[in-house]
Amino acid sequence: MAKYVLGRHAQTRSEMLRHIGIIGGSLLLCSVLQVSFFARYPFLGATPDLIICTVLCVSYFCGRYAGGITGLAGGFLIEAIGTSGITLLPVIYFLFGYVVGFYSRAVIQKRYSSYLFYLGIALAIRATVTVLYAALTYRNLSLPTLLIHTLLPEAAGTAIAGAILYVPMQLLCRLLKRKRTGA
Repeated sequence: MAKYVLGRHAQTRSEMLRHIGIIGGSLLLCSVLQVSFFARYPFLGATPDLIICTVLCVSYFCGRYAGGITGLAGGFLIEAIGTSGITLLPVIYFLFGYVVGFYSRAVIQKRYSSYLFYLGIALAIRATVTVLYAALTYRNLSLPTLLIHTLLPEAAGTAIAGAILYVPMQLLCRLLKRKRTGA
């Protein structure tokens, strides 16, 4: 069962533990940074969503199964650490990770420009979720104020974080593939 969850890459128990350790460790590091560091010291006036960037990178480089499970785990992890309660984030991250992993393998070649295209889609999804949560939370919602003070800073911070996370996550996923093929 675990070999299917990890994209049918991990055939042995040691490979499965390596996948879980590397991907889970990067997910845990990004979630702690997002919830603790960037919540205290906002980047460009808002907290960037590092989890959606991590899910994007994992699904882009490791495939749809790893992306889907990473999205589900990242959504639950960010809710557990951030104590925001149960929301739709795990389902949204799961679907995003699975779809990006599918299309990155089947349709579009892996280039930085296609990664930036997926990052733009991630920013649109995250902005939609933010507007939805703000509409459900606040009675008198001003869309221009929400756009200026929340959506644009969050999108800019997430875009910069996603552009920076591309290279380290690519190296981590190549490390996973190299270890697998070398064994």
